[in-house]
Amino acid sequence: MVTMVTFQNCILGLVTTIQFRYVIIAYGARLADVRPLWGYVYCIVIHGACSAFFTILMEFWRLPVADYPRPDLIDDTERIFCFHPDGITDDFIFYYAFVDAFLVCFFLTLFAVLCFRELKKQEKFMHKNTLASQRTLLRNLLISTVIPLLFGGIPLLVIFVNVHRHEQPNARLISSVCIVIFLNFGTAFGLCTLILFKPYREAVGRIFLRLMPCARALSFMKGKNETSVWAVRITGTLKSGT
Repeated sequence: MVTMVTFQNCILGLVTTIQFRYVIIAYGARLADVRPLWGYVYCIVIHGACSAFFTILMEFWRLPVADYPRPDLIDDTERIFCFHPDGITDDFIFYYAFVDAFLVCFFLTLFAVLCFRELKKQEKFMHKNTLASQRTLLRNLLISTVIPLLFGGIPLLVIFVNVHRHEQPNARLISSVCIVIFLNFGTAFGLCTLILFKPYREAVGRIFLRLMPCARALSFMKGKNETSVWAVRITGTLKSGT
């Protein structure tokens, strides 16, 4: 349950990121005097409300082993719990998962289209470099958003389908494979983040150099053409690289 709540907050955070990006592009001048505190309050309320609602739903869906209608199917009852195999609760959770997925895709698409539309409207007033950097940032945000949806959202929906229709062939095997993919989507998301966003790559590079047993990072600076320059002292000699 904790894993699913965490994943839901991850997706919600990506949606609000695109939303804030649109608000900044479209209404940046009007929001100059607005205190950043309200942005934090907004995120806390949204994440808290969605997490509480999802947790309550999971508690209604969960069923003690002793109350499961088919106890003969359970060989070992230690450290396990069941879900309602049928009924209104099971149907509600099943449809909620797909409605939730639809809303996420809808709002991501909506704010992405609005962002590109607003950039198109303001291209006459923006410097070319600023416009290009805004488009690149928005594109990278959308790409990084797709990774959790593919490696986390789709497997999770398949799991919900198999739990809802637990009597279909190979439901347990398919769910097990999807659980493995779902629990490891963070690796793909992390690699995607490092590839797309240069500041994260530079931070990882600094950490790596500090951990090297034979080298000590002395400085990090910007060279010509925004080239990252590292200066490293190895066994008494100073070497630099880009």
